[in-house]
Amino acid sequence: MRHFLLCTAIVLATVSFAQNSFFQSYLTDYYETGFDIISLDNGNLLISGRTMDPPMDQYQFLRFTDADGNEISTSYLHSENAKNKHLLCQDYDNSILILRDSTINDTTHMIITKINQEGQILNTHILTPGFGHGIYKDGDDGYFVLGKKAENGNNTYIIKADDSFSVSWAKEFYPTNEEFQITTPKSAIVLNDELFVSGIYIGEATYGYDRKTYILNVSNNGDSLNCLNLNEKYFQYYSTIIPSSDGNILTTGYYGDFISSDTGSILKISPNLEILWENTFYADYGLLCNDLIETSDGGIIICGGQLRMDVSRSNLMLKKVNSEGEEIWHNTFESGYDITAYDIALTQDGSILCTGLTHDSELSDRDMSFIIKTDSEGNLSGINNQPVLNKKIEISPNPASEKCAVLIHDIHGSSVTISVYNNSGQKVIEHNISEVQELLFSKTLELNNLNPGIYFIQISIDGIRETRKLVVN
Repeated sequence: MRHFLLCTAIVLATVSFAQNSFFQSYLTDYYETGFDIISLDNGNLLISGRTMDPPMDQYQFLRFTDADGNEISTSYLHSENAKNKHLLCQDYDNSILILRDSTINDTTHMIITKINQEGQILNTHILTPGFGHGIYKDGDDGYFVLGKKAENGNNTYIIKADDSFSVSWAKEFYPTNEEFQITTPKSAIVLNDELFVSGIYIGEATYGYDRKTYILNVSNNGDSLNCLNLNEKYFQYYSTIIPSSDGNILTTGYYGDFISSDTGSILKISPNLEILWENTFYADYGLLCNDLIETSDGGIIICGGQLRMDVSRSNLMLKKVNSEGEEIWHNTFESGYDITAYDIALTQDGSILCTGLTHDSELSDRDMSFIIKTDSEGNLSGINNQPVLNKKIEISPNPASEKCAVLIHDIHGSSVTISVYNNSGQKVIEHNISEVQELLFSKTLELNNLNPGIYFIQISIDGIRETRKLVVN
């Protein structure tokens, strides 16, 4: 069995009042992607995801931060399944369960490690041979684990474990209408004492690499009860399901491809696996809807990415819809080369937390994990990030040290406000211009009094706002 604890980095964090919103990225010596975020009972945050140590060695990182995203400690567990979401689960006693894979006697096994909210390892259990894809409480002191078999594991593998992590049953399922399907579980919920699993399948004989989605209903005893196949559109991908407050199922995803653009989608499905409604969303170059959560007012917030013009990059996207899936607001955030959210959570006061991947070539050639916290309306530091339509904006130089210029094309006669915020949400610069006389407007920002770091420039033109990132050296 490989030794699972690679190293632990401790960072001293100052005690302060929690900010209403912030953005924190974490630059390390590795390539990182955040897949899970938990708001802990002690007020701290925990994010987890994949760390890649080139060329291919994978670790699962566990990063504890304070309520403002300041790093407290980071640990790395060797894991062969770190690329998956839903590998963290808050246990019945509020400790944290971690599902990972490790090789024992040349066979990959699912391992469950239990830690407390300070990151100390409490115990570790070897579950069964296989590759883990998610762990969930069954609501009755036990657990469901999703995965694939270690040998010839081409289909969905579900394990039921009791409160001591002994296996009650383990079964393989074939939740599609086609032969020769390769299925992979992605997410699960327990509803009415039954398990609902969503996943993807690739039809080698029929679809090539055109992914489709299934939702499988399994009894508490492991009997297959029902299955819904979402296969009418190209690349129909729904990776997360959650229960709704009215006893139904919500899922979000997208379909299409990078050539025809991706269409975002949200579905509401009954426990009988009947589609109650679907709403779709579109942006100029496509939307990637990756996760969702229901709010106390019955609304639903979706996180993901909004593709940019070259479709290989995206801006972080937050969208709120009502209980019928109709859009209430839509915000995007730009950060360097690329930023996408993969997991979403809410704090007790309704603030929104996300983690995912960002890449900023100005800071590093490595992918970085991040935490973003916005208010309940998806605003960062009071910034509403609706795009400025048909306005070309340039910030140069960026990164900058002493000063930089903001250039805006074709705004003659408009009113402009330029505000600069630090990553704690404090406004450090503001300029108001009541009526611009130039066709090409330019404003120089003096940066001498700013500490090095990441800042956000909010540009408001006649009340419509856009946010850009500024790096101060």
